[in-house]
Amino acid sequence: MVENVYVSGMGILSPLGMDLPEHINGLKEQKCGISFTPGKKKHQFLDAAGYIPKFKPKKYIENSKSVRYMTPQVIYGVISANFALQDSNITKEMIHAAPVDTGIVYGVSIHMDIFESVDIYLPCIQEDESMDLDLLTSETYRYLPPLWVVPRLGNSVAGQISIENAIKGLNYSIEAGGNNGFLAIGESFEAILDGRAKRMICGGAESYPAILPVYKTMVRKLSSFTENDSRPFDSGSQGFIMSEAGVSMILESEAEIDKRGGKKYARVAGYSNHFIPEIKDIPLEKLARYYEKSMALCLEQSNMDPSDVDFVQACGCGLPWMDEAEALAIRNLFGSRTPVTSIAGSVGYASGTSGALSAAYGLLQMDNGFIAPILRSETLFFQDELDFVTGGCREAEPKSFLCNCFDFIGNTGSLLFVK
Repeated sequence: MVENVYVSGMGILSPLGMDLPEHINGLKEQKCGISFTPGKKKHQFLDAAGYIPKFKPKKYIENSKSVRYMTPQVIYGVISANFALQDSNITKEMIHAAPVDTGIVYGVSIHMDIFESVDIYLPCIQEDESMDLDLLTSETYRYLPPLWVVPRLGNSVAGQISIENAIKGLNYSIEAGGNNGFLAIGESFEAILDGRAKRMICGGAESYPAILPVYKTMVRKLSSFTENDSRPFDSGSQGFIMSEAGVSMILESEAEIDKRGGKKYARVAGYSNHFIPEIKDIPLEKLARYYEKSMALCLEQSNMDPSDVDFVQACGCGLPWMDEAEALAIRNLFGSRTPVTSIAGSVGYASGTSGALSAAYGLLQMDNGFIAPILRSETLFFQDELDFVTGGCREAEPKSFLCNCFDFIGNTGSLLFVK
């Protein structure tokens, strides 16, 4: 059984940029990647959202002809995976030499929905609001373009990464809510520990917010649409701001990395994954206990104490009822001795990729000797009892950090990374 699993490479596309130096500088310089200019992108209908800067996909994808069949979500996933492989110095020849040794676990949450094909369905709706399936299957389906179904499949990103790199190992996708990319990292960690793979490509990708998910977040009063109304751990926050991201990590056993002389960003030391039913109906103190348990189990798996953690890369998505519970849980477990930060003020909430992006940014901070601040927040929960990093980048030499990813559905996860 494998004893140690390390992160050996990363590829990140986010509102802060595309290459790793851009992300590092963006965090250090307290840049905000959230756009407030309508019409920046073809599909943009939100005035405030975190969009990946424009680029030419064919520049980064070897099989440029395949780009025409890819959605933005697939493009972000494929390119981030390519970047991660380059960062880890893993070549296609190395993968091809043992294609079953490399696996993929990828998370997606929002992909193209039926509203982008409304003209196909509307003629089939009958007076009683039922669907005329005979008309749909005999006539209006002809309006569908070739490969219409591909962007509506949750496994398109993982599948395309596999095709692009001729990978024949473990391959599956996670669609469980806002924790998908985060869970992909944890599940990849366990796959290597169990001996199901020697190397894993994992992460998540989210493209422009589709109409239906945005509408659902508005109805449920989860999302905010202005900069000042979305603030991590702030009692006055009105919700999260939706964003895009593509994040990939390469996880390998220590033996594999040492054999080829690869880089080690950090060891994945602990992972916990739970679900909280009826999360919105749970009192603050009880929800905080669930969150505390997630972090405590992660520490227990790694045989570490709270005092061994150098900073907490918190979720802090901007939903006050979640952020207050997370702050309370961190206070109960870590007290005031451990710095706490969140990236949501910098890049928004990338749905199923938000946790993977948070973990990747935590690794960049640990690798480059700093802790990035929480942006835009003013009145923070338990601010006199927690060491929130605000007001500027904090120089440090962290050797470990705990990363949380909690979503509004009830998915709860924590990962611990040690240098």
